[in-house]
Amino acid sequence: LALVSAGRANEALVDTYALERRPIANGVLKSTTAVTKSMLAGKPMTMWLLRRVAGPLFNRPAIQAKVIHAISQLGVTYRRGPLGNGRGLGLRAGDRVPNLNCTDEQGTRRPLHDSLGANWVLLVPADGAPDCVATAREHLGDRVTVRTLAEPGPAGVLLIRPDAHLAWRGTNGPDKLDRWLTDALQRGRTR
Repeated sequence: LALVSAGRANEALVDTYALERRPIANGVLKSTTAVTKSMLAGKPMTMWLLRRVAGPLFNRPAIQAKVIHAISQLGVTYRRGPLGNGRGLGLRAGDRVPNLNCTDEQGTRRPLHDSLGANWVLLVPADGAPDCVATAREHLGDRVTVRTLAEPGPAGVLLIRPDAHLAWRGTNGPDKLDRWLTDALQRGRTR
């Protein structure tokens, strides 16, 4: 929205938000509806299953961890969304980027997610990627924060959206980043 209001992106980019979030919202509604119906059913067999099977099952740490992960939405991916990168292994466009350790432009070590907020982050390898920095700032303006990876992590240059999801990943210099940003910002899609 900030990019559209600043005239840096076409209005069609705003539509990608609903296209990404609608499947997530539908999944949340389906699961909460199912849980609510089972809790309010009041049928003796359902109540017995809830008390004797579901209750003990949900008291297991592994199950609790999975439930917390699902509720927190930290596992949400937009790989199949209009700005995503389909299926595959490893960190791909649309995936949430882990809170990696990185250094800022003054060399101070800090967690990646501390740099987000309203900003995009260009995460570069230790040997840098100055051409990618210029390209990202040309398209995104002053909303680009540059960080250097301070620990082993994903290879290449990563452009991370303000919501901590990977927008683009590459190793071949600024040309592919320029094409991706041009397409994504002007047409709201990358395919």
